[in-house]
Amino acid sequence: GEGRRLDGELVLAGGGVLGERSSADAEDFVADGGSLLLLAETEQPKYGNNFADLAQRFGISIENATVQDPEHCFNDVPTWVIPKFPTLTDSDFAYKVDSVVLYRAGALSTDADASAEVFLRSSDHALPADAALGVAVKHGKGRVVVLADSDLFGDDSIEDAGNLQLWLNIVGWLSNAKAASLAGTARSASWAATDARWLKLATTIEAMRPMQAKDGSID
Repeated sequence: GEGRRLDGELVLAGGGVLGERSSADAEDFVADGGSLLLLAETEQPKYGNNFADLAQRFGISIENATVQDPEHCFNDVPTWVIPKFPTLTDSDFAYKVDSVVLYRAGALSTDADASAEVFLRSSDHALPADAALGVAVKHGKGRVVVLADSDLFGDDSIEDAGNLQLWLNIVGWLSNAKAASLAGTARSASWAATDARWLKLATTIEAMRPMQAKDGSID
């Protein structure tokens, strides 16, 4: 598959097969405070990758489907769906976004025990209706976002509707994973606060300060 690292984030899209070791490393990377953005496809199995297996490690299933919605679509193309944002409680991916466009999107589902929030769904008139199209997951100290379409952030479509703003919102949420996991936790003392030799040196310097002139010399 195509993978890119963006300062603690791992973006996966396209074809290819991840080995068991690589998949396990990706899971460990997230659990340790990293972030993963996984872009799935319509009719996922035909692409020859095992992204569905990787997504399953985080409690997300990539379904073999193609969402169609003649009533809520872009440029009158039923497979270019305009999904809805449910009421979000754990993320704010809809910030400054009126609508987004997905192109030949598949569908997602989540395990009951996954710490997941569905932030994009197909409309009530779509086929399949009310299907999860975007899911955010907290896994260990890290975060994962899975989208059912890999084209919405492409060069020829990222300027459509609010796709660019959605990209910025997702990247912002992912990049905050480690900081959020450390919020409210006790910080261990630094070596400078506990090292006896450093503390002795600091005490000596403070004792010499009254003898120091403005030009830095010592009488």
